[in-house]
Amino acid sequence: PVQGLLKSSSGVLGVIGNAEQLPFRDASFDVAYFKASFHHVADREKAFAEAVRITKPDGRVLLIEPNGAHPQRWLVSHSNGWVRKTRILTSFLGPPETFPSVDEVIEISRKHRMEMEVLVYAENDYDHLTVRQFLQRCYFRGFKTFVPEKYLMPYYILSFKKVF
Repeated sequence: PVQGLLKSSSGVLGVIGNAEQLPFRDASFDVAYFKASFHHVADREKAFAEAVRITKPDGRVLLIEPNGAHPQRWLVSHSNGWVRKTRILTSFLGPPETFPSVDEVIEISRKHRMEMEVLVYAENDYDHLTVRQFLQRCYFRGFKTFVPEKYLMPYYILSFKKVF
């Protein structure tokens, strides 16, 4: 947790904590939400279990994450990716990151008896794209007729329902 990331804002209550050990009672919330943060958690399964624990019956666990199955992610971002291993342009890239694939998150959700409701693959939706985002968009447009969407879109949105 980084205290500097928690900025005061009117109408928003912030809590500094750890996704693997949340300071809330069981069944406290209607929704637990990870937005581009799940890949930063050391123990993803434990963090997901905590999200399930604090969610009320019929509540939801939502994730919006960079798509780990996207070639740019595993070639460039992952520490075992080709670009990182060959050290080509690595001084221009951010730190290495490992992004969970949709399949990995669904497998974790099954262990916690969560029912998947929504899976949407999404493209960047910015007015001004970075070079990386521009290349992702070109990749999508060039290959969309014959490559499955799961390998084209740089993000995914998953929603799970607590049914127990």
